[in-house]
Amino acid sequence: MPCLAWLKAISATSAAVFIPEIAHYEVRRELIRIRAVGSLRRLEHYLDPNSGMKHLTLTTDAMIKAAEFWAFLRQTGIPTASPDALDADAILAGQAVLAGQPGDTVTIATTNIPIFTTFYYHTPVQYR
Repeated sequence: MPCLAWLKAISATSAAVFIPEIAHYEVRRELIRIRAVGSLRRLEHYLDPNSGMKHLTLTTDAMIKAAEFWAFLRQTGIPTASPDALDADAILAGQAVLAGQPGDTVTIATTNIPIFTTFYYHTPVQYR
């Protein structure tokens, strides 16, 4: 299902839709680099509180969880990025694992499924 169709379908339910700060950063930096003014305007629309989406702020707890993910995977020989990379995927995983409440389903909309499958199956974390 194309991304916008999926987003419209999920937004029509009672599900909360969040834009993680690390994803916002990654998208924005590329749109600025390629001078995609129209896409930047659309991004601003989605960040507007009236759009129905919420901004998921990057917290210290999320960064700590990201560091734990990154280190554990490296210790087990499953790197997700080069050793000197910031590894935004680990940061997104850290944000996602802390985003929900007990019983919630947290879904990461991504085309990078292998990385997030790696985080899910290879890290000793209590997903809540």
